[in-house]
Amino acid sequence: MLARTFLRRFPQNVMATQAVQASSSVGNIKAAKSNNGVQLLCKENVSNLVSLKFAVLGGASAETEEEKGAAHMLSVSAFAGTKNKNGIRLMRELEDIGATVSASADREKITIDVTVMSNMAELAFERVAETIVSPPKNNFVIMDYFGAAQLAYENKAKTPKHLLDELLHEAAYGEATPMGSSQFAEDLSQLKPESILSYRNHQYTANNLIIAGSGLTSEMLKNYTDKYLNDLSNTGDNNNNNNVTYQYSGGDAKLKGNFNGKTYVALAFPSDSKDKAYNVLKLLLQNKVNKVTDITKATGEVACFNAPYSKGGLWGVYVCGNSAEVSNKLINTAIQELKGFTNNVPTADLETVKNQLTLEKTAALESESVTCALLSSHMTSTAPSDYINFNTVTANDVQNAAKNSLKAVPTYAVLGKTAGVANYPTIMKLVSA
Repeated sequence: MLARTFLRRFPQNVMATQAVQASSSVGNIKAAKSNNGVQLLCKENVSNLVSLKFAVLGGASAETEEEKGAAHMLSVSAFAGTKNKNGIRLMRELEDIGATVSASADREKITIDVTVMSNMAELAFERVAETIVSPPKNNFVIMDYFGAAQLAYENKAKTPKHLLDELLHEAAYGEATPMGSSQFAEDLSQLKPESILSYRNHQYTANNLIIAGSGLTSEMLKNYTDKYLNDLSNTGDNNNNNNVTYQYSGGDAKLKGNFNGKTYVALAFPSDSKDKAYNVLKLLLQNKVNKVTDITKATGEVACFNAPYSKGGLWGVYVCGNSAEVSNKLINTAIQELKGFTNNVPTADLETVKNQLTLEKTAALESESVTCALLSSHMTSTAPSDYINFNTVTANDVQNAAKNSLKAVPTYAVLGKTAGVANYPTIMKLVSA
């Protein structure tokens, strides 16, 4: 709120400093490749802490039917051990040098995050690199993490936002497609260790790996990679998982359930991950809906989103209402306000949002989340200087993004108390009218 107030009151001051901020934020970002093809991204800066993000491209979208759930399972068992070390020894070695580690998986990648004091950076890199190059000695070791994976499944099943996201992707891309199928196995107990290792073999390759680093030099990052990941094969798929098709189709999906009597709805449209107008449009719509709705948080909530992928993306609005009537009202309001942006984008609002986004992206490159920002920039094929600069986005760009969205086949997902919620033909009419 404070940043937004500042931007409104002093937009010229912010604009005047953006060039300096951009220069300092991206001038020390360097890209390189290791000898065997690992893509390296480094924010060179002086710091007592080094942050590293290892990203294996593909994620759940690269799984075969037999491998469904493998990416998530590999993230859960990321520190289960290697050919020469068991998991206990591996974690003890990381803890001994003060490293904090975590792992996760999504539709496009498996990531391992590491934070460590700068004087221990090489040791941390070596130990994490070993987990990428070398799987556990015995297949059953991975399945020892079945309980942890199952717990994650159960938690996701209780989370409306996650379930709505699953429905949304299924409706947007198709149930049996790489981006439309679930990130999780239908029955985790049927996932075999051989299938997990099969996925590992075709995805854990040098030219399918990106490493983003901060707090060290690009030369150091390359030297570590050449030294500790040189044995990683580069015979797999090309970088960025080029063989996976992201074909948007649009459609609807509905799942009835009891989530405290609430109705969750999502409306989405295809977006271009390289077109920053969608970022601007998302924030403009959020601000506008917040102003014009009289629904309180006690009865309903609206959250606009933009999910860029390496190939396209989804953007739209999530709605939660205590009744179908509230959810219908909020979705209808969002559609009408979106239509308004096809004809008019207020200059003052546009400048405020552009300044806010530039400030947020610049701050990301200066914060602890810098490796996440570097990875996001790379995966959407956006140069860091463009990633943080929204000054070039015009009102016409935003109008075109709104028009293109309304021309597309919408994606509509409903979860929870579904009785009385607007059906898909009704949404189609509202969007196209």
